[in-house]
Amino acid sequence: MWSHGCLLIKRGCRIANNTSNIQSKNVTKTAIELDYLQPYSIYNISVSAVTKKGQGDLETVIGYTDATKTIDINTFNSNVTTLETSIQIGLIVDCENWNGPMYLNAYATCKSEWCDGEEMNRTKPMQYYDLITLDSLLPYTNYKLEVYIFCNKLDAINDYNKFMSTAVMTLSSVPNQIPFAEVYSLSETSLSLRWSPPYPPTGILDSYIIKYYYSLGTSQTCINSLSACKIWPNMYCTTLTNLTTNKNYIISIAGRNQDISEFGLDWRILNETTLIGDAISV
Repeated sequence: MWSHGCLLIKRGCRIANNTSNIQSKNVTKTAIELDYLQPYSIYNISVSAVTKKGQGDLETVIGYTDATKTIDINTFNSNVTTLETSIQIGLIVDCENWNGPMYLNAYATCKSEWCDGEEMNRTKPMQYYDLITLDSLLPYTNYKLEVYIFCNKLDAINDYNKFMSTAVMTLSSVPNQIPFAEVYSLSETSLSLRWSPPYPPTGILDSYIIKYYYSLGTSQTCINSLSACKIWPNMYCTTLTNLTTNKNYIISIAGRNQDISEFGLDWRILNETTLIGDAISV
């Protein structure tokens, strides 16, 4: 009897027929064991009887090998991409090393003071080339990224199945809303402002834009460099001058981060009136 085994496909990996995996055996028994096969694979097995007069018709069956119960994480390649509010982890394993169903478990743990210890995680079945995304993260924030690979999604997390542990930082975005702003001094033609920086930070602050007007057609704008208040070092201050006396001004303030062209979208609105008489401070 002559038998012939050929690897058709790695289950879950979709590789083409590979003639290098062909095995042929001649036996005198009616049973045979094919060894040295690849795990988690589908084989095309053909059998025929051979006599002195020649070879008979082929009988073909499909055979399946089982998955392995362990994973060699050293056979995986990866890349990590950080965006403003997400982390993308790309993983790929060579089909020759795809030996059974696998699951990905990714964790991003915040290491910045404004979200220290908060965690985002996701588990999903893995393909031989896969992308897992952790989203709803904060921009400009430090995270500890850990990725685990399992044969069974119920397996316990431990160092044995830890594939990756690294520090990453999400990208900057437009600043958040300024949480506090007020006029701390005013006169007939000026208003002095102070405000707190956006929190939590979403990048390195570069400047602020201040817009103010008292009626349509009177809008003015100034770009304020980062100038900390002398009395309140954790706040920023500026004075708007050459204002019109006895007018109700609408004032808006927004920050801009380095390498970001847009100013923040959420602005703090103030409403203050310049004085009629002599300048005073409040």
